[in-house]
Amino acid sequence: MLKYLYSNSSQNCCDESLRLEAQLTSEGKCPLLLSSRHLGKLQLMEIPAILEHEALIVDEAQLCKKSQAQFLRFLSKRHGLTIICCGLRENEQEEPFEGSSFLLAWADEINDIRTSPQVETADCDSGEETIPPLLAEFLDARSSRERLKLFSDNRHRMDNDMLDTIAAVLDIEVPEGSLEKRADDIQGCLETIVKYEIERR
Repeated sequence: MLKYLYSNSSQNCCDESLRLEAQLTSEGKCPLLLSSRHLGKLQLMEIPAILEHEALIVDEAQLCKKSQAQFLRFLSKRHGLTIICCGLRENEQEEPFEGSSFLLAWADEINDIRTSPQVETADCDSGEETIPPLLAEFLDARSSRERLKLFSDNRHRMDNDMLDTIAAVLDIEVPEGSLEKRADDIQGCLETIVKYEIERR
């Protein structure tokens, strides 16, 4: 389940995030609350570690990038994790933010914080798979070596959106350019990560 709770006030969003965390904790659940500014760190975590939490609450959700919104959608659709995003719907010029525009488009529920119902984290039908299988396999990989092999063997099948998501997962910036050059940059980063992990052993 992916929910987007919106307000025209950043303070209201922050207060709602804290309220939801307290509510779920009082119910004996184990929520994870973090700002969208820290989603890069979340993407570096192993999927099983993320799924130890029964809900993920994202504050300042309007500030997340498209690739980060895709990752939240992936956690919701593929793994059934309850994702609750609290954020602004538009800026002072009444223009949508990048993050909120995608989250609002993909959300299963959209509510004004002032009228938001109580949160339920019961199991729900994950719905039709919307994450490309190749990308899902990469995100599910349990080691950097496995990710490198998957990427090297399948990079010719990847488009810019998939490369953007992988770059966000690795917390790296990949400049605009040809698909081949961008894939080279990502593969070089993965090779460095694997080499560093081997040297640390």
